[in-house]
Amino acid sequence: MEYLQNIIIFVKIKLIVKMRQLLKKEHVDILIDKYFPRIISAIRKGFNDYLDIIHYRFEKGEMINYSARTIASIIHDNIRMSISRQFIDEPNIIAKDFNGIFGLIIEGKLLIRFKKFNEDFSTSNIPTRQTISFDNQESIEGFPEIPTFLYSGYIPDETWSSIKNIYLICREGSVNRWVKDLGDIDVQQNSLEFEVESKEMNTPLVRPKSTTIKKTATSE
Repeated sequence: MEYLQNIIIFVKIKLIVKMRQLLKKEHVDILIDKYFPRIISAIRKGFNDYLDIIHYRFEKGEMINYSARTIASIIHDNIRMSISRQFIDEPNIIAKDFNGIFGLIIEGKLLIRFKKFNEDFSTSNIPTRQTISFDNQESIEGFPEIPTFLYSGYIPDETWSSIKNIYLICREGSVNRWVKDLGDIDVQQNSLEFEVESKEMNTPLVRPKSTTIKKTATSE
């Protein structure tokens, strides 16, 4: 009897905690479609701003030996600044920190975090309680209750000299409910112009330091 009561209590807690109503992919597409070009451009600019640092140090003859964790952190901060500039004074858009995590709220219905993805669309951050709650679409202190939680980010090549692709992901627990490929979206319309190709052609090959840590922390 006590065991059954514990199960009932656990289920009730889960029902209380898991309050978020997830939007379907087609509804997300309609809601976010006009913002995609600026989101993609901001991610690409964040990556290319990191390449500027590499070029600068390379031209000075300095040794370049950043760890993968450091590279991802630099790019994340660059994306954060770029997103904030892209959507400054934009009606119905909020770009700010939520309990230490930078996010973009779109029309009060979506909250996007920006990450570096592995080839299987997983992320390499330490699974903190807040990260697990975000993945589970649960209520989190300091976060609004309504928006569907999403990730947007990039997969780099092995040398971190270019982006292989950019994606938008809706996750529920350890499962990706859906993954949207943003690589074919036209980033020219309603977006800032960033010279991507010229940087990628002349980028020195930079191999991040290897690490034996399975889970490494990047910027939340």
